[in-house]
Amino acid sequence: MSFSKRSATKFTRKNLKLNEPGCGIAGCFRLHGIFAGGDQRRWAASELLRHAEQGNIALFVGGQILQEIRDVLSRPRAVAKYPFLTLEFIEAYLIRVAQFAKFIKTFPLYFSFSRDPKDEKYINLALETEAQYLVTRDKDLLELMTDHSDEAKEFRQRFRHLKIVDPVEFLQIIRKLDLSLEP
Repeated sequence: MSFSKRSATKFTRKNLKLNEPGCGIAGCFRLHGIFAGGDQRRWAASELLRHAEQGNIALFVGGQILQEIRDVLSRPRAVAKYPFLTLEFIEAYLIRVAQFAKFIKTFPLYFSFSRDPKDEKYINLALETEAQYLVTRDKDLLELMTDHSDEAKEFRQRFRHLKIVDPVEFLQIIRKLDLSLEP
């Protein structure tokens, strides 16, 4: 399946079809992070992917993001650390994600992130889809929620509905909603 040929649909909290009636959880998360970090962090990211696959949460992706995942997972450093990251594995992983993720072909620039412009696409995808959470371990993105810079303050004032959290915190949030995984 070609990612560029998937239809672009705007998904909002109002028209998401999640397994848990009225749970209203929508999130964007950095999929290449599933292979990084310590065991607990990798487990949390894997668990989130399973929740998305089972429809407990909505996962949004965009073309630029899929390409970044492919690039990051193909880097020599990643392959050296995780030898299973062959080109075939990466493509199979992306095809698997494409089967349950909500693909947003294009989205406007709602917020310019001067601290790390490469991360703007994650913020703007989350804003376009009206996601409630952006799930990441990226320090620059996480600090938008706590930093005292003018940029971070502006972000929090303009986009109060969007929370940026790490995978472990997001798992705790969805556990409180009692979204259980099927075996």
